[in-house]
Amino acid sequence: MAFVLNAGLANAQDEIAVSREISEEGILSFPELSVIELFTAQSCAFCQDADDILDVLGDIQGIITFACHVDYYPSDSDPLARDYCTERQKEYLRAKGARYIYTPHFVIDGQDFAEAKRLDIESVLQKKGRFPVTRLQIEGGEGATYTVALGDMTKVISEDAPARVLLLGIHEPIASTRGKFEMKNAASQYGLLTEWDGTPKDVQFDLANAEGLERLVVVVQGSDLRILAAGEKSLKEAEGELHNPFEDMKEDQNLPKRTEHSETLPVPEGIEITE
Repeated sequence: MAFVLNAGLANAQDEIAVSREISEEGILSFPELSVIELFTAQSCAFCQDADDILDVLGDIQGIITFACHVDYYPSDSDPLARDYCTERQKEYLRAKGARYIYTPHFVIDGQDFAEAKRLDIESVLQKKGRFPVTRLQIEGGEGATYTVALGDMTKVISEDAPARVLLLGIHEPIASTRGKFEMKNAASQYGLLTEWDGTPKDVQFDLANAEGLERLVVVVQGSDLRILAAGEKSLKEAEGELHNPFEDMKEDQNLPKRTEHSETLPVPEGIEITE
């Protein structure tokens, strides 16, 4: 059964209808995990509605969301604009052979594009034969060190075609400088935890100053850009003064290209990885 969830927007076309379940506790959920990212910008005339759609989707169990604010609007003063968001979007567009760049731009599980319309997003989420995304657990251990358990994925990842394990810091909502609306779910921090060959391992990292961040998202992305696994962790109750791997990120550092669709990424130094 498909339920219609009103996104609280002005137009009926901005309602979200996805096939999902309602748990015994009355919580909306989606049977298979999906990762939905939105490339957006403060100055984009059509992006505010798309941001609201993403925010509604993020309240559904089984969907992990984040927004990436691009930096190619020349007159924009978007405080959340990041060059790595622009590079990430270009990576997706090149993989699809696209000839132009645009916002708003939804990408689902690193593979499917969707417009900021109810029916388009719904059709992708309900598409048969979609590759399942494995849910990752991000646990806080001794000294509030975070641990991500990576299970065996050697059937889809190999040493010859390693996956990237990415860490994103999702910023708390902030007011737009160009209007009376909030910008939510923005990936204001971004870095590479490790490259992974698919064999089981635990990855650990410490996070120090989490000021301004409301949650962490970890994404395992294959060499073909498909998102293979993902997890998220709320920081709203996190405590302690720990090392923040994002503080060591250098803008001029690049990853070596591994595939024809690869892009440069800022790589944090000094991050402690425990295998």
